[in-house]
Amino acid sequence: DRQKVGDEEALLRDLSALLDEPMTDLGERLGDPDYLPYQPVPVYEGASETVAIYLKEHADDFPGVDVREAGVRRYAEGGLAPHVLGYLGQVNPEELKDPSFVDLRPGQLVGRGGVEQRYEEYLRGTDGWLKQEIDAQGELQGTLGVRDETPGNDVVLSLDADIQRLAEETMEEAVSQARGIATITGYLKATGGAVVVLDPNDGHIVALASYPTFDPELFLEPLTSREYRRRFLLPGRNYPLTNRAIAGLYPPGSTFKPFVAAAALRAGYASPEGFYPCPPDFVVPGDTSGTVFGNWTDADLGVLSFADSLIRSCDTVFYKWGLDFYADRKPRGELMQHQLRQWGFDELIGIDIPGEQEGRIPDARWKQAVHAQYPELFPESTWLPGDNINMSIGQG
Repeated sequence: DRQKVGDEEALLRDLSALLDEPMTDLGERLGDPDYLPYQPVPVYEGASETVAIYLKEHADDFPGVDVREAGVRRYAEGGLAPHVLGYLGQVNPEELKDPSFVDLRPGQLVGRGGVEQRYEEYLRGTDGWLKQEIDAQGELQGTLGVRDETPGNDVVLSLDADIQRLAEETMEEAVSQARGIATITGYLKATGGAVVVLDPNDGHIVALASYPTFDPELFLEPLTSREYRRRFLLPGRNYPLTNRAIAGLYPPGSTFKPFVAAAALRAGYASPEGFYPCPPDFVVPGDTSGTVFGNWTDADLGVLSFADSLIRSCDTVFYKWGLDFYADRKPRGELMQHQLRQWGFDELIGIDIPGEQEGRIPDARWKQAVHAQYPELFPESTWLPGDNINMSIGQG
């Protein structure tokens, strides 16, 4: 309290010795012009309990100095599940114009990403205030009113901390191993990954992990633009703030096959009692390009039942169904894509954390559009038989 300070130099010298903090730094904070003459000025944060007790016991030796407890952000589980939880950051000028931030002041912390952002209005609570009358000389004349602060609400998640931790540790190890294998084989090195674990009884999410990850405590102190870019925006960092579990778009691979099989059943191309050849290769009849679509194994698995086609995950069985869908496109339309959309594969799930991207069901119209936008990456604009064939096994 600057109004109670007598010998400022002596006070700063004594505080500097007690806190092991340079006098110049304490002096700069004491003279902070953002605080009015009658407002208490914070000059040091993070004092130990021993220092706090000493200051209270020797209050006469430190006129105007007081110790206040303040709420601090602590991540009880360390850096666990940061993409789900989110972090805190200072409110920006544009947000202050938003009605939902009407009670905030510049510099206050708000939720960024994850649950912190989605439930900001419920978690924040309301500040208390003290209205005082001050005369022209900055002297306190009296108190006009006071309101106690109201704590925010709690939000309880369905995550299981142990399963979440196991998912994150296992995924980091798997990515590291994949990068090591890629170094030997020449394959593309893994840049990241995602793990989602559901409770099979009710669908609740018990783990949702994304790699690379980040430490939310980094945001407890303001980051410069350069530091933010270095940590989070450089391609070599693989964009750790991206929640790959909900914002990444990936080919589903063979997990897609049960749905393609179900679509083939509905279209009449497959039967639950049917039997289907599973050779090592598949070639489109009449194709002269020499394109061969290989199975995952070089072995000829013979003739498989419908169920065994799924159990053995035979690519060449699904290639044939994909070609059947393609051959009937003119009279029947894009039946495979239509059925997959009916099952919601291109819709948002609606998870209550920000950043979710809807899935993609590629078709002829999409291919034309992406060719027009990126002709070098997608030089072919026509939907070809191979597009349906690749899509039938969750690729492409």
